[in-house]
Amino acid sequence: MWQEIHYKEDSNDLLVPNITYKINPAEIESIDYNSIAQEIGFESGDCIISINGKKPRDLIDYQILISEEILNITVLDKNKKNS
Repeated sequence: MWQEIHYKEDSNDLLVPNITYKINPAEIESIDYNSIAQEIGFESGDCIISINGKKPRDLIDYQILISEEILNITVLDKNKKNS
């Protein structure tokens, strides 16, 4: 289920707080056919902003954050709308 939100930068949302550089969201390159990502509506070009309220800095952060059983993923769709 998608839920519209209003995205705002907040340094407290970082996995490791108090960093001074801007984090660029990861862009989704492709979606596997019949995957959960396709089922919930992810598309190529969408960007992952946060996972469970934390903004990942790199691939290691992503791997840590997606290890949770339940994921709340904030996505900026390819049309630059938050969902």
